[in-house]
Amino acid sequence: MNKNKISIPRRYCLAMLALCFCLLVLPSVFAAASFQVTQIACPSGAKVGSWFSCTVTIRNSGDASGTVGTVTLYPNSDNWLEQANYVKTVNSQNVGVGDSVEVTFPGMKATKGGAAKFSEIRIDEASDSSSTVTGYSMNIIDVSVIVTSSAASGGINSNFTTTAEVIASGEVLVTLSFAVDSGGCSIGDYESQKTLDMSHNSRQSHTWTVRMGSSGNCKYTVTALATEKGTVALVTDNMQTTVSCTDCPVDSGSSSSSSGGGGGGGGGGSATAASELVGSVSYTLGLSEKVAFLLDGKNHSVTLNSLSATSVEIIVRSEPQTIVLNIGQEKRVDVDGDGKEDLVIQLKNINILTKKVTLVLTSLVVPSSKSSDAVGRGTSESGAAQGSEGVEAGRGSGSDSDSGAVGAGLGVIAVILLIAGLFIAILYAVWHRSPEHRLRSMAEKVSWHANKGLAEPWVDAAKKKEKGK
Repeated sequence: MNKNKISIPRRYCLAMLALCFCLLVLPSVFAAASFQVTQIACPSGAKVGSWFSCTVTIRNSGDASGTVGTVTLYPNSDNWLEQANYVKTVNSQNVGVGDSVEVTFPGMKATKGGAAKFSEIRIDEASDSSSTVTGYSMNIIDVSVIVTSSAASGGINSNFTTTAEVIASGEVLVTLSFAVDSGGCSIGDYESQKTLDMSHNSRQSHTWTVRMGSSGNCKYTVTALATEKGTVALVTDNMQTTVSCTDCPVDSGSSSSSSGGGGGGGGGGSATAASELVGSVSYTLGLSEKVAFLLDGKNHSVTLNSLSATSVEIIVRSEPQTIVLNIGQEKRVDVDGDGKEDLVIQLKNINILTKKVTLVLTSLVVPSSKSSDAVGRGTSESGAAQGSEGVEAGRGSGSDSDSGAVGAGLGVIAVILLIAGLFIAILYAVWHRSPEHRLRSMAEKVSWHANKGLAEPWVDAAKKKEKGK
């Protein structure tokens, strides 16, 4: 008995063999490397204007080995870094599946304080904006102290108060220290140090009561030392102030004075109580020296950070920002981060031998009534008298301005009434010549009779004309 044999056509066998070959070969053909960022390592904290580096770890999570050509690091939209991006050429050897490569970015500098983040990291043409990249944060810190005193001068054993206002960037602990430099003045039993726990863009102040000595002008320095919470990233700022002694037998030197309308400048960061910056004021600064001033009653400062033969780097606070200026160049600055330009800074000249620069600061702020009153009062009797005269003069000019405003208002009203009258006259003339008006005029000349219909002159005249025919 013959058994049935099952025969498979040769073409089916060939097709099955081809399919198996494809299943074995195609995965290796389409295999590719896939790189992603697995870690970012930067200092947990850094100072505004200081240099630091970050290291990025990149892992090959694909199914084939590959190479990394260039890696580009981008800050987020706050633009807190000196450059818009940092490019590192790697040209690595083959990175196997599951292996990693580290890329270090040196020479990075922060120009703004606060929680600093990145937006993306580009690995060749591929962009990685995962949470590993965008979720990483650095604490960039900065501190500025501005000192004001309740008096510019005083007699032996008289008291005055001095207030230090601290402006912080980043999460910081600030230690304020009061130290007498000369004059024999003292703060008595008050503690010379005060620690402040501050958050980003916050302001805090501390006040000491100072008693004048008998050996000359009271010269003292207030220093603010900021550390990132839990680390040792140190930022120091200080301001020296002098209060003149009016009846001391020994003159230890003249008191420091402010230049023009702004706060004091000069050597060693010394300055008198900051005053309102009005108009344009010129200052001469050395390295690390600072000029303090008020804009609309708020404390701000400019510090000379570095200089060369042709350019300078300055730090503007209270919203810390680093600015580079060439000789003759000027820049407009938003000092408080409200989106409005408040100040123009111009680099006038550089003396490379003495390492001194001349800056011209110009206020773009119109002082409020509160700060204007503070400027007008002055700090002495003569200043008060001049201020009162200025107020009276201001009142007089204000009355003239009011009269002018009333006259201008009446003139505007008269012009409006004249234009309205002309407009009405034109409308009436156009309407008077319109067909609608003519028909209405004709209708008014025709009388209606119940029996006769329309009367003279139109209908009856037509009937008479027919009779005449």
